[in-house]
Amino acid sequence: MEGSEATCDFAEKLEKLFSGTFTSLGIITGLEVGLFDILSNFKEPKSYIEIAEKGGLKPRYVKELLGCMTSAGIVKIDPENEKYYLPENHRKFFDKSKSESCIVQYMELLPTLCTLREKVAKCYPLDGPKGVSPEQYKGYASHMSKVSAVYVNRQLLSYIDQVEGLTHMLESGVECLDLACGTGHTTVIMAERFLHSNFIGGDFMAEQLSVGRDIANSRNLTNVTLQQLNVENLPQEWTERFDFVLCHYAIHDLSNPENGLNEFRRVLKTSGIGLIADVNMHSKHSRNVDNHVASMEYGFSEVHCMPASLSFDDGWGLGAGWGVEYATQLIESCGFEVKMIESGKTVLYIVKKIAT
Repeated sequence: MEGSEATCDFAEKLEKLFSGTFTSLGIITGLEVGLFDILSNFKEPKSYIEIAEKGGLKPRYVKELLGCMTSAGIVKIDPENEKYYLPENHRKFFDKSKSESCIVQYMELLPTLCTLREKVAKCYPLDGPKGVSPEQYKGYASHMSKVSAVYVNRQLLSYIDQVEGLTHMLESGVECLDLACGTGHTTVIMAERFLHSNFIGGDFMAEQLSVGRDIANSRNLTNVTLQQLNVENLPQEWTERFDFVLCHYAIHDLSNPENGLNEFRRVLKTSGIGLIADVNMHSKHSRNVDNHVASMEYGFSEVHCMPASLSFDDGWGLGAGWGVEYATQLIESCGFEVKMIESGKTVLYIVKKIAT
């Protein structure tokens, strides 16, 4: 069947996609050599030679990189004197401590993704590997956790505020569990905000948790514990233990999401509140057409979420694109009452146990 766009339009689309790849690679290089930090410290436009001198860089390389950045509109240029500047409203995207968005940090994953792509491609043939084991994603997972921390620092507490009664409950002092917490940033942020509550954060990859422990210790937090956990097989003595359970962008990564949700339900008190945050996408591909965020999420999922899950025996390979429709259906089937709140690129599933 013919598509709705002309051949020349499709060719232009492909060219733009390819061009964007080089822009992303240029941004990665700019971050590595400090280009954006240099530009952010200037109060007025500078020549490429002045920029290079400030950073101790070779002018010819800087000039070529600036050509890529100005062509793409990342860096601006004064046509009167060919001097360069980074607009104020662009600078905050490159300042990791004040980042407006995580997209620049995600771009830094491209080299790692290219390496992982080779492993994933081998899984496609019928006689190929069934997946890529989590152990092969250690560097990727560590970086993703750091990127997530930037996002979480800005958004997590606002998510909690959107859940009726949850902020008051946490302020009063309750038992809380943060499942698949990565480096533990989410756990630490909550523990610091709600000092009267106790928080346990757990993740399958134990080596990541040292990051959160160091942060908690530096802030003298005594109400947070980070430990290795299998979300699909939590300690039996935890049945009905927690007043609040959080799982942030992780259910779709599990080898068996149903098992994970059943464990989530088991350890949550009947009176408790659960919060599941995940990607805001539709379950049907046809409903995500022309959604550039969906395209990005499918890309991450194809390289990481899906093959890591499929590497386990009977792994579901659910992936980030499970979508709000199927997610709601699956969560409800595990004995939860679900209320869904869309919050930009994230969807919040507020869950409570249905009495049996």
